[in-house]
Amino acid sequence: MKTRGPTIPILLLAGLYFLVGRLSMLLAIPPGFAVPFWPAAGIALVALLAFGEKLWLGVFLGSLFIYFENLCIPAEAVSWTPALLVSTFIGSGAALQAVVGARMTRRFIGFPASLVRPADIGLFFLLSGVVGSLVSSSCGMLALRQAGLVAAENFFSTGPPGGSEMPRAYWSLLPSPCSGCIRPTMP
Repeated sequence: MKTRGPTIPILLLAGLYFLVGRLSMLLAIPPGFAVPFWPAAGIALVALLAFGEKLWLGVFLGSLFIYFENLCIPAEAVSWTPALLVSTFIGSGAALQAVVGARMTRRFIGFPASLVRPADIGLFFLLSGVVGSLVSSSCGMLALRQAGLVAAENFFSTGPPGGSEMPRAYWSLLPSPCSGCIRPTMP
């Protein structure tokens, strides 16, 4: 008997990631790339911890579709080729965040983990939340910068929120997957 592998779970995860991510995008901070809370990241982390890293493709596909739609649908839409490239890079960052978070959790804390000791909770927050979110946020902002959606002069600027979209968007991107990873995985 032939086994079909993880195709159905990958598609289910992609659909769930897309649905939750799309709903989260309703809270997007202008210009529409960053949200204050990204529960899809937590769903991705839980899925990879519970069912294995073979589901990374579901995270990638869900993220790719969210950002492709986000870049192509608005009135000031980006043409489909740069939108696909940016979405692919952002989707890769989301999948990499989930894989890094899952691997670090398994290696340094163990899974399943009870997360009752303060040291385990802090380590979990640092490894799966902060480190994973740095990966995803950095991939996203580099993709947006390369596509010209974030101005070069604002890339490393630390100006006030009204004066520079890069730091505001980057620092908005960073905590959203981090907070999204912590809540769904806590007991």
